[in-house]
Amino acid sequence: QTLMGCLAFANRLASSPYRKALHGITLTNETSYLGFNLEKPFCRELFKGYLQRKFGDIEKFNRRTCEHFESFDAVAAANSSKPAVKYELTLCRSQLFADWHEWMASQVKAALPEVPVAAKFTTIPGIDPVFMEHGVDPELYRSFFDYSGNDNVMFYNGGNSSYSIGWQNTAIANEFQLSVQGKSIANTENHVISDNDSSVIPPQ
Repeated sequence: QTLMGCLAFANRLASSPYRKALHGITLTNETSYLGFNLEKPFCRELFKGYLQRKFGDIEKFNRRTCEHFESFDAVAAANSSKPAVKYELTLCRSQLFADWHEWMASQVKAALPEVPVAAKFTTIPGIDPVFMEHGVDPELYRSFFDYSGNDNVMFYNGGNSSYSIGWQNTAIANEFQLSVQGKSIANTENHVISDNDSSVIPPQ
């Protein structure tokens, strides 16, 4: 219902006298797909469909992974206890999430073809392999997003180093997004103070 509401809103914007004032639309905020897991029957079916499209049959999957599963049902039942299953599940989650964003972008573009669209990624899940289970792979978005959105951080570090803020994460994230998309970056939530920080921070 929320998605349908967003699309209805895009259609309203298309007929608005303020349409030319739009500089871009952020489709999702702090994007994550942690909810995709094999504990859910719906997700298991999507995962099995992904494996069937990619490998065709279980024999090919076993040859590629050096496993001995009897069926794709058995692969899904193994959950992420085996590295090969966890690897394919990670790729599946990222691809499905990207496909959903591509579909949503196409719906907005149908109403507002001239308005740039993107998602606002939290930078660490987008660049750190530890966070791959979030389902965010910026490389998959480069063909249909018009710019690279992010939620970056430059926290005050207490003056305990050569720099008063931790700018390195921002620099690394921006370089990464430029390298995979080569498009302008919009950091629309640049944290300079961490959430709920009650310490004294110099005004400069």
